[in-house]
Amino acid sequence: MPHGSVPTINIDTVTTLDVGYSNISNLTGIEDFASLTQLFCSGNSLTSLNLTQNTDLTHLSCNSNQLTSLDVTQNITLTELGCGINQSIN
Repeated sequence: MPHGSVPTINIDTVTTLDVGYSNISNLTGIEDFASLTQLFCSGNSLTSLNLTQNTDLTHLSCNSNQLTSLDVTQNITLTELGCGINQSIN
């Protein structure tokens, strides 16, 4: 996956996405990754993360960002969550 990009035609089949330490400030479009089970996005400048559409997600690592908002209310299969070293998360 060059430079953290995924061809649009392949988005719905991606199960693991690693964009850690990629100098990104948002994950606009993450909801289109319908089959996503693992997301690694630590070490970026993310301030919010809404994963309510990624209902297959089982592993999330979003440590070391600037998160003040993290919505995983629809992620009932989530078994591993790493979200330390952020701002105050609501």
